Amino acid sequence: MPEKASALQALMVKLQPEGGHKPILADDPAYRGNVKGVAVVRINVEHMSAKFKFGQNETLEDRAPVLEGLRERGGELDHETIELMRKYCPQHNGGSQ
Repeated sequence: MPEKASALQALMVKLQPEGGHKPILADDPAYRGNVKGVAVVRINVEHMSAKFKFGQNETLEDRAPVLEGLRERGGELDHETIELMRKYCPQHNGGSQ
């Protein structure tokens, strides 16, 4: 039960980072029944694969707003995403760059 309480507490920290809740502890009588009554499942990943789409099936007209949005947002991976879109869709390198 301590592992379950720890997982639930981690979820609370993620979803309510500002705090304001009583920490979930396995030995806390206020939470004991709730922790016991909730199922928490751990999934151990042995293999993972992914498929990425970079707009290969989109027209330049449809891709342009996406590229512009990525440029404007300027997030950590946005520039890399723009470059991957250019690399995997060379037929669409015209227009808004």
